[in-house]
Amino acid sequence: MDIYLGKLSPQSIAAEIIHKLKQSGSDSISTFKSWLYDTGKDYRLLTVSDKSVWTIRLSNNSKRYVHIHPGRYSPHTVRVKALTLKTAIVSAILSTKEKYFELTFINNIRVSILNAPPLKSINASSGLGKFLSIITKERG
Repeated sequence: MDIYLGKLSPQSIAAEIIHKLKQSGSDSISTFKSWLYDTGKDYRLLTVSDKSVWTIRLSNNSKRYVHIHPGRYSPHTVRVKALTLKTAIVSAILSTKEKYFELTFINNIRVSILNAPPLKSINASSGLGKFLSIITKERG
């Protein structure tokens, strides 16, 4: 999955997307559907002010019919596998920043809590190590 780490708030992103939909005349469910599907796909990509790209889809909710999520490999996003994200979240909850990269600590979480296989190593430039670096930087 792609996780947005940019400076814009969810409210700002939503406001920009709503503004773009209004500009294109796609601000009712019927005009939105037409705008969305006229390319032959079931989604569109919109870029907001910080250059991040957002995937726009039809939601199942008829009142809140616009569904958005970060585009793949968009600026200000990081692509993370589900198990990596779960490991990082549990680590953040149970640990201090100093323990994030301790292999024994991480493997204990993976085996005993997440029922996942242990890691042989953690590399700070890829996978879990890269994501933990981002989280520790964000938390200060």
